[in-house]
Amino acid sequence: MPFFAKTTQTIDFQNFNNITKDIRMAPFSNQEYTTKPIIVNDELLPDGKRYVRAVPQEGVCSQLIEVLIQDGKILQVRYTGGCNGNTQGVSVLAQGSGIADVAGKLGGISCGGRPTSCPDQLAKVLQYIMDNPK
Repeated sequence: MPFFAKTTQTIDFQNFNNITKDIRMAPFSNQEYTTKPIIVNDELLPDGKRYVRAVPQEGVCSQLIEVLIQDGKILQVRYTGGCNGNTQGVSVLAQGSGIADVAGKLGGISCGGRPTSCPDQLAKVLQYIMDNPK
């Protein structure tokens, strides 16, 4: 099976901007959002790993962020929702890195005129982890 799937759909690139401008998200004001994701689960597993689940709260596309850490290192990040390629890329790049390093690199990234992004929300989850050691 080839890596790229065949498609019968054609894309009119000359009119792409005209077609997509109506569905792009408009810029948002900072007052419309809370400042932190909601932590819905934070537990220390029997094998010593820490598992944290959070719901992003700042108008981002992802609906859930899950982080598995051990000894200050990120073992796994999983997003539910969001831009699939981007969230997979962030997850792979974060894997094996230190919590503080990743939080420092991703914190403050914005997206589409919004004051935050999926990577920024991950940074906030990681900051929560650092501020609340187990």
